[in-house]
Amino acid sequence: MVDSKIKIPVIVTDIDGVLVQVQQQLPFVKSTLEVVKLPLKKIDPIKFNIEDNQQIPFLLLTNRGGVTEKENAEELNNIFDFTEDSHFKFTEKQSLICHSAVKQLWKTEYSDKLVLIVGNGCDDILKEEGSKYITADEYLNIYPELVPMSQRGNKYQSLKAVMDRLNMTSDEIYADYLQVHAIFIIQNSNNWEDSIQLIIDLLTTSDGKIAHEFPKQKPNKHIPIYSTVNDVMYKDHFRLARLDNKVFISSLQSAYKLVFNDDLKIITYGKPSLNQFEYAYQHIINNFIHDGIEISNIYMIGDNPHTDIQGANLAGWTSILVRTGIFVGNQENDKENPAKYVVDNFKEAVRLIFQLENISTKLLD
Repeated sequence: MVDSKIKIPVIVTDIDGVLVQVQQQLPFVKSTLEVVKLPLKKIDPIKFNIEDNQQIPFLLLTNRGGVTEKENAEELNNIFDFTEDSHFKFTEKQSLICHSAVKQLWKTEYSDKLVLIVGNGCDDILKEEGSKYITADEYLNIYPELVPMSQRGNKYQSLKAVMDRLNMTSDEIYADYLQVHAIFIIQNSNNWEDSIQLIIDLLTTSDGKIAHEFPKQKPNKHIPIYSTVNDVMYKDHFRLARLDNKVFISSLQSAYKLVFNDDLKIITYGKPSLNQFEYAYQHIINNFIHDGIEISNIYMIGDNPHTDIQGANLAGWTSILVRTGIFVGNQENDKENPAKYVVDNFKEAVRLIFQLENISTKLLD
């Protein structure tokens, strides 16, 4: 029996340092995207002699947070001037961000349980999901005595927001420090030392309450902690890359080790965690693959060896490292997390994929 399925590659790419840099298009990216997003029969009519408008499955996989998947896609459409009626435009389902995979937890396991959210600009995301949450900033604004050396924000504004969201009175909120059932670190913290202090306080018991006195021995367990941003550094306006959330996580783990003489257990999502890549794979299957097609290979294009490349290698994807972001210079490959292939930019990465898949590169020339 002849296999009638069409074998096509899946292209997954990081955004910052690959497609854009500081909200600006990188060279050759737009014209390359306009090729990748064409129907296969227009890219290579000989290889793909098919009737429908099947495209190459294309997915944005970023460690960015603080926005929704839809907002992330729309921002890119604005940068590349992909208009609403353009078939080149990015869609919500083509966009995965650092906390995409944990949204299901908010809807199921923690739908009726209060969770602490650490990170900037997360309110709109949690409101959209209808989650029961309090941010680290709100918690510390309401209970400023937890961080006596810090200048906190507006106490009464935070109190009102939490009262309305949780349907609680001020007497109920001040009866004792609010118990939380999980901690989600989904974006960079405004103030590292304050956030670390709060998290340590919530780990003085096994159930997310703040202890009445500091325990002589650590609790036998602690509430779950999830981290969705695991980049060590990121590229911005400054000529040197900037420290990112992985350094905050390392600082938190060091503080916990000093205080409790034990290792802090953190459940990681976001690149390079295997959890994130497995979620992305399932997202690809659910949204882009139908009965008539079969995945030949999954390619991950990235600029960061420690997130994009490490994660792709762990997942068994074909990793392609570009020189337009974190990885720069004349070195042949990253020594710690070497990619399967190294090329100069996104266009050359796509050209390489087409060559490996025996797809015509004529439109890229």
